[in-house]
Amino acid sequence: MMFDTPKSNPTSSHPNQPRPREPVLIVAHGDGWLAVYAGRHVDVSIVQPPYVPGIAGELLSEEWLDMTLPQRYADLREPYLRRAAEQLRVVRPSDILRRRLSLSVLAALGQIRLQATEG
Repeated sequence: MMFDTPKSNPTSSHPNQPRPREPVLIVAHGDGWLAVYAGRHVDVSIVQPPYVPGIAGELLSEEWLDMTLPQRYADLREPYLRRAAEQLRVVRPSDILRRRLSLSVLAALGQIRLQATEG
């Protein structure tokens, strides 16, 4: 598999200096909407393979990707090129409140421990 992305920074005065990493932000909204933010030179494709339950279904989804992705994106589907993976879950306001409560309890326990060691 060939990639035409140079491993060095051609604009640098040092030819072996690695290219700077470019940030990409993907925001997954609660209603299923995905928004991708990146510089103008980043080309993005969002795909959603069909969901088919079971191991055989996963294989069918992989085959679907293999048959439908343009080659420039298919070349990216190598394990060593994956930069992040996450399973989306619903985050409710009650989850945020529970997290804040847990953090405040931990902070209070830390204060109690600090006071006990000082006193």
